[in-house]
Amino acid sequence: MIRMTWKGFEDKYKFEEHDGSNMVETDSSRVKEIEDKYGDNAWRYIWTWCSEGSDEYFVAGYACVNRMNYMIATVPHDLEEDESVEIVEDYDELARRPKNSSRENLDKSYYMGKIPLNISKIKLCYQYCHYAKFDLWMDNELKIVEIFAEQNIDGYAWFSLAIDGEVMETSEYKDWSPDEEDEKGEFDFDKLAKTELMGNRYLGRDTIADTVMRSCR
Repeated sequence: MIRMTWKGFEDKYKFEEHDGSNMVETDSSRVKEIEDKYGDNAWRYIWTWCSEGSDEYFVAGYACVNRMNYMIATVPHDLEEDESVEIVEDYDELARRPKNSSRENLDKSYYMGKIPLNISKIKLCYQYCHYAKFDLWMDNELKIVEIFAEQNIDGYAWFSLAIDGEVMETSEYKDWSPDEEDEKGEFDFDKLAKTELMGNRYLGRDTIADTVMRSCR
């Protein structure tokens, strides 16, 4: 899967706009026009928007599984069939955003104690209300892992996970929503950080265990 920012994706393929949206229905007459015009190469102008849980991605050409709508590019792609693009935030833009409730002097043992796991040996470099930075051992290398999180205008929480300055994932945090605030309380960034440290597809328990073991040596 290829990772791109939305701006980079749009700038590269220059999608058509229809009624203020890049999306067209899968049975749209415009799709038929593209197929008639380009024949066997029509799929190089078609992108399929797919959604699976909190993950959204764009498949080059036609896709049936998890399909939502199509987008039509004015610049054809040269990808292999079924290759896909995942949209992520731009790291430099994330780094420039103001952080809330600065807690640079937060006691590390207090913060890590809120995660009921034996990971207190992980180096927490510094932490803000919606930002955390960790040193983790991955593939026999020490890497910097950063978690950014914020709530959008509707109150839903989104996070981005970066490894050594590269954003690997930008997704909605599904374990909490503003609709559940009365039951679960306000958005808890500490819980999000714990969840992603232990269960993110790029990290997980093995990474945490390896980091703890190396730190104890």
